[in-house]
Amino acid sequence: METGESPRQACIRELREELGIEPEIGRLLAVDWAPIPAEGDDKVLYIFDGGALTRELQGQIPLQSPEIGSYDLHPASALADLAIPRLARRIEPAVQARTAGRVAYLAHGREAQHAAAA
Repeated sequence: METGESPRQACIRELREELGIEPEIGRLLAVDWAPIPAEGDDKVLYIFDGGALTRELQGQIPLQSPEIGSYDLHPASALADLAIPRLARRIEPAVQARTAGRVAYLAHGREAQHAAAA
């Protein structure tokens, strides 16, 4: 995130910069605290509902970009076979949260226990 930029604004900007698209960004699906001991820092990651990737939006993704040579669409059930484990364990709870209409609270990609209210 840039200084003064909200997580949702950062999501919109990153999609525009990296994929050249501006889909409507829906609700927050997951928040993940990610300790990174090797970097000496912690990160907080946000996963938003990006909706369906329409044919119109697909046509706007520039494949000549040095970062994107191609892309493909797969069902969420194929995630474990396609994504590296640290990404899959963050995305899977977000997909479940979308289905359940809730927000997933994660710690390093795993469902975190909520502390009891005092």
